[in-house]
Amino acid sequence: MRSVVLTDAIQGILLLITIQIIFFVILSEYGINTNFDSYSASKIAQTPDNAQQITWISTIILLFLVLQYTHKPFKEFLWQKSF
Repeated sequence: MRSVVLTDAIQGILLLITIQIIFFVILSEYGINTNFDSYSASKIAQTPDNAQQITWISTIILLFLVLQYTHKPFKEFLWQKSF
């Protein structure tokens, strides 16, 4: 059990160090911009046209159907392999 605690502590420390490095790299590369008045909603997020909306909706529906119909065979496959 001590080894699990030790590896968890090491992973936590590495995670904190990595997050700090990423934060400082982003700040050093892009800086802090306080001029928020110059941004408008049309510059930040553009709404997709009809073709893009249809593509997104069809992709979501397709993924939902694939996940729904492949869940049972995958579960049965794993159940057979466990014994």
